[in-house]
Amino acid sequence: MTMDDLFSKYHLTIDRKGLHLYWESLETRDLSLECTTPVSFSYKDAKFEETSWKKICPQIINFLFSLSSKTEEEALLLRTDWTKQPFFYKSNIKSNLMPLKNGLYLNCNFTAIHFVWCLQDCLDFFNIPRKECVLIIHRPCAVEPEEIREYFKKQNTEKFRIYLAKVYGYSDERIDKVIKNIDFCSRHYLPMFSKSYDDFLLFDSPAVINNYIQKAIQAAEQENVAKITEQVKRYMMFLQGFYKALY
Repeated sequence: MTMDDLFSKYHLTIDRKGLHLYWESLETRDLSLECTTPVSFSYKDAKFEETSWKKICPQIINFLFSLSSKTEEEALLLRTDWTKQPFFYKSNIKSNLMPLKNGLYLNCNFTAIHFVWCLQDCLDFFNIPRKECVLIIHRPCAVEPEEIREYFKKQNTEKFRIYLAKVYGYSDERIDKVIKNIDFCSRHYLPMFSKSYDDFLLFDSPAVINNYIQKAIQAAEQENVAKITEQVKRYMMFLQGFYKALY
């Protein structure tokens, strides 16, 4: 399968910063949305861009209210079969409620999966065809399709090998050892910090990888074994230089 075919299969595009962006169908329920974040939502000429579900959903709902004759009373009665929580509240009586322009409050006490499901049900409520809306999301590597992970793992590993050989003059044997140890760091340290990223060679953002590099170094220091700490610092230095060159 070619790269274009693979990307087309999973509706993946790479933006100019290297981020992996996915078109998300709103016509079906998706169970694989954990750890995802929004990029944009579009309907006709309207477009909303945010990187937080809690920020983008109120903007979308305000917009949907502006298109509809639905009343506040009708909204307050809205329920769904996947949660007992109301979508809308009349007052700010609990945490994770976001104010709307009409005076109601939107329930934002949801995971990424249920934020999307909530959006789907609201589109139905406001009689907006789901198929006419475009939702773009970011999937971090831990929740990307396995074929995509395999593609970028192979690609990034080869680029990393070239980087180590060119910058440090390492032999193939030494590069193999570095990669093996970085894979160990991925398994050992990344689960301590997040469910979103699980492989140091599958990051798509230099800002995010730099954050995780610092966390790995701090975790190694807390283990209080000087030799391990120095090794981890060296491997993280390799990664930092590689991603800086890559992006």
